[in-house]
Amino acid sequence: TVHNHNHLVCHYCDYVEEVSPKCPECDSEEVENLGIGTELIENDLKSLFPEACIRRADRDEISNREDMENLIENMEQSKIDILIGTQMIAKGLDFKKLSLVGLILADVGFNLPDFRATEKAYQLLTQMAGRAGRHSDHPGQVIVQTYNPEHPAITFSTHHSFEDFATAELELRKSMNYPPFGRLALIKAQALALEKSERSIQLATKRAHLLTQTSTSYENVLVLGPCPAPLSKVRNKYRFHTLIKFPSSPVMSRFFTQYLTDTSWVPNGAKVQIDIDPVNML
Repeated sequence: TVHNHNHLVCHYCDYVEEVSPKCPECDSEEVENLGIGTELIENDLKSLFPEACIRRADRDEISNREDMENLIENMEQSKIDILIGTQMIAKGLDFKKLSLVGLILADVGFNLPDFRATEKAYQLLTQMAGRAGRHSDHPGQVIVQTYNPEHPAITFSTHHSFEDFATAELELRKSMNYPPFGRLALIKAQALALEKSERSIQLATKRAHLLTQTSTSYENVLVLGPCPAPLSKVRNKYRFHTLIKFPSSPVMSRFFTQYLTDTSWVPNGAKVQIDIDPVNML
């Protein structure tokens, strides 16, 4: 993320570097900041509505509980005309005079490596849409910006009922043996050293494969991985994942009862966790 036009910051691993006027790969000087974040939207809106009071709610502007409470109070007292924000303002807030909601770049969550990605995107769309016109005699307006208007999260949230969405999503999950039709376990390894984290997940995965190959009761257990986590480095720790799919709860229970009889293989300085039916796959 570009901050103050002069440095790049990763909000996950805290890596920082100066913005270069040249491309680091080809030395081209045709480098342009085409930000799609809240700051760019704020600048555009200020030029379009110079008389409006515009406020931004993101991690740069809202850093503690007091900041959030002040923002909510100002919105409730109609001191803010236009509020721009990240997902932190999508849920749990109810502003009586809010009549128009714009969802900018709704595609952000569509293709995350998580089988719940479409469900989460659908939830966010419907929750945000529900903010508009709640307390008005006139219907609220919702404007959605997307590169994928045919995506199920868009089409079901705008043209179908929740029951229609749930039916379609359940059919897809059944075909792939995802919950609630099967069970998942995510083995997560992390360490300060890349080699140690990678070695940990390799040993964890090897142990899982060994169990599936030596017992016929685990012939329907599928071990997928290892691979770097989608967010491969967070707070200076390198992260790797292996996903295991089980046909039922009893099979999973027996599997991990055997799997955890010996944990001496975990290298010192590394951490290995088993997340059953993970809510967050990142």
